Amino acid sequence: MAAALRGPSGALRHARHTLVDRAVGALFSLAGRLPERWCLALGRMLGVMAFLVAGALRRTGHGNLRRVFPGMPTLARSRLLLGVGRRLGEAAAWTFLVARGAVPLERLVVVPPEARAALGPAPRGTVLATGHLGPWELLGATLASLGHETLAVVRRTRNDALARRVTALRAALGFQELPRGPTVAVGCVRALRRGALVGLLGDQSSDPRSTLVPFLGSAAPTPVGPALLARRTGARLVVAWLERREGSGWTLRAQEVPVAARDEDTLVAINGLLSAAILRDPEGWVWFHDRWAAGAPPRRAARGARWALAAALATAALAFTHAPPGTLRCEEGRCVLVLRDVSVGPRPQHRVDRYLPWPGNSARTGAVVLVHGGGWDDPLQRKEDLGPEALRFARDLGVPAFSVDYRLGREGGRYPEAVRDVRCALSWLGAHAAELGLRRDRVVLFGGSAGAQLSLLAADRRAPPEEAPPGACGPGATAAVASAVVAVSSPSDLGYLWSHLLPASARDLRAALRAHLGRACEDSPSDSRSACTVASPVSRVQSLPPFLLVHSDGDHLVPMHQPQRLLDADRRTGEPRGRLFFVPDSARTSCRVRRSMHGNSPCLLDPAWAEILLFSSRYVL
Repeated sequence: MAAALRGPSGALRHARHTLVDRAVGALFSLAGRLPERWCLALGRMLGVMAFLVAGALRRTGHGNLRRVFPGMPTLARSRLLLGVGRRLGEAAAWTFLVARGAVPLERLVVVPPEARAALGPAPRGTVLATGHLGPWELLGATLASLGHETLAVVRRTRNDALARRVTALRAALGFQELPRGPTVAVGCVRALRRGALVGLLGDQSSDPRSTLVPFLGSAAPTPVGPALLARRTGARLVVAWLERREGSGWTLRAQEVPVAARDEDTLVAINGLLSAAILRDPEGWVWFHDRWAAGAPPRRAARGARWALAAALATAALAFTHAPPGTLRCEEGRCVLVLRDVSVGPRPQHRVDRYLPWPGNSARTGAVVLVHGGGWDDPLQRKEDLGPEALRFARDLGVPAFSVDYRLGREGGRYPEAVRDVRCALSWLGAHAAELGLRRDRVVLFGGSAGAQLSLLAADRRAPPEEAPPGACGPGATAAVASAVVAVSSPSDLGYLWSHLLPASARDLRAALRAHLGRACEDSPSDSRSACTVASPVSRVQSLPPFLLVHSDGDHLVPMHQPQRLLDADRRTGEPRGRLFFVPDSARTSCRVRRSMHGNSPCLLDPAWAEILLFSSRYVL
């Protein structure tokens, strides 16, 4: 009982975080509509308000200033701390303006030749030591703008909603996060081996691996991470920060530091450079952290500092959600920009949803095109239904994903019109491959159920002329070419399926086949020219690219004989290109809810996802 009274429960904490996130989000969404001058004024006002209401932070700031400037009057200390709050709010506003593209970074930050030289290419990577000095988020953006792959080691706030928004901000600014934790050292080493730049904030005392080193005239616990990482990896060590210019804007300062045999000696050099920069511009440093604490900082002050810093960053992060012409979805430090209903052809159904890794890759890659299922005629099944899978492809593979629509049977989408609609999206991708940064010969088609059958037909490299897309979709000669297909629960031999349906689904599936083909398969089951035969992937197997079939014996609609007939036909060609990933019905018992093993069911896709990614990566990267 006493433990419960000492602090809020998890539910109350979650409610508080949600309330703060929504309140701050509503407040700063207004900033997205304000002119630059008003946005900066709003940032300064919020910074001052945060300082005025945070009593614990003010007391910590006064104590730190008394240590460093013993003769400074109380009024002067208060003015300085008020200026720190104003600067934090202003820096957050500038960060927001840069993130939303309203202000170019080059207008704010000057990079002199000596700084550019200190940050030149380094085969073993660069460890960058910095502090909470100036707008440190814009420092990351500046380093990324110089062509560096930039990663920042960060401590996540307890408020998950704010953490996601801050992650989105950093992604928009061009650099990535490495969250502190057991695996952060491995992530740093891997990044340095790629020649990347890894930034660490070393001016706080909360890191357990610290040593006492002079900082602003007094011994302070200093994290050994920058010195230790540079010494053990052979990476270059650079101290960098943004120094305020007269008027407005900042200048990038960067100086390489020799890595000594003793980490303490290296840390003395780092702290010396940061201390000198702080003394030149005391308002530019965050004085609200108990920097000289012998152990961990006081809980109350540390919590207040995190809230203040999160609020400052939220100025940019929350409002940034209004900046791009889409929605930014972030998870575990990886973000995807979602752009919905992009027109690719002349019909209303010629729409795609784009899922773009954010920030984008400099290297040209392929793409994944997703085709939804729904029995060719279900009005409730649209491209949005494969949104979760498109997000997973974009995040896990780091390539763009496109979820496409097509005409249903009731909309005039009988065969071959539905296939033509899928090919329309491929033609548009090929025609715009250069501006999209894509390789049009590295496209993986992914579909479930009816979408799998359409994907296999659209991948046919010797398709009949009636499946050609309209010319308005893009020149046929430049259409994207499917390099592989992932077909989940695919109907593969429609004639055989018609006569061997499971009793529980026979009526519904025959109605769906009639809507797709315009006739019953039993009318001409052996006619090679009938739609029932031509629309069966088994008849196209000789001209299909490599394909992966995902199926389960627990599928209540499409029996196991369908993938098996396609694999048998593939083997008869003498050059088999297909394989089957089988998910047994027993895997359904691991699902929390008893669900179908058909189409894009999580019970089917989750066990197969690692295999799907491995297969797709061979043909898209």
